[in-house]
Amino acid sequence: TDILSLADPFLKVRGSNGASLRVSECVEDEEGYIRLGDWIMSAIDGSPELGMAPAQRLISRLNCRDLYTIVGHGTLADYAAKVNALSINCALREALVRRMRANGGSSEGLLNPVATPDTPKQP
Repeated sequence: TDILSLADPFLKVRGSNGASLRVSECVEDEEGYIRLGDWIMSAIDGSPELGMAPAQRLISRLNCRDLYTIVGHGTLADYAAKVNALSINCALREALVRRMRANGGSSEGLLNPVATPDTPKQP
């Protein structure tokens, strides 16, 4: 991502209606997005644009396996919150309540609350 961030102001991709887009803008433009590919690294590396020099230096480091030093590591499980059906149900209910309040207390147009295996059955 560092290489793409450094090259972003200088690398253009054709998007919708022939618009010239930065790579970072392609996420919002379907035609620009489908044009993205592995060719981007070659385009950056071979570009005569002087502004690409920092990105080109990083590509050179990558190719020589002169990678960043790892200062620590972890796994997603170390940081992830426990999510279960009950917590998802509670979050959905809170979202529905907020939406009802925004609608002036009306439930018109809202889905019925979601039942989970942890939810007691209503008589």
